[in-house]
Amino acid sequence: MRRPSREGLLAVCAAFPKGDQADYGRWIPSRETEKGTLTWPWWMPSDEILLWHNTLYAQRVIVQFDWMASAWAERMRSFEADPDLLDAQDLDTVLKVLTTVSRANRFDEGYLGKMLESGLLHAAMRRLETLAEESAS
Repeated sequence: MRRPSREGLLAVCAAFPKGDQADYGRWIPSRETEKGTLTWPWWMPSDEILLWHNTLYAQRVIVQFDWMASAWAERMRSFEADPDLLDAQDLDTVLKVLTTVSRANRFDEGYLGKMLESGLLHAAMRRLETLAEESAS
């Protein structure tokens, strides 16, 4: 698996919104149109999250692997259920988690928002920052 540079990892960490006042985005509820049909609810990411998401690609953090494989999907569900499991994972696993969230968001509207709300992305970013800092020593 091709790995991004330490500088790339640090750029992704720096781009991730932090703090209590961080704006991650918001859910747009369904609404009735003029023709009487209902729109589907959707998640609108903040500008900060869009910048961070674009940085994932720009810094080559998104890796190629079969993120839809059943064995990986089962492992991903375990991280979703307990994000603290990421604290002990290696770089390749954290990159796979970030790739899965990014790719799955294309097929599951709001998946990125759900993973922010669940704490999974916060845990992944904490671990990524630790691994990037450790790679300097």
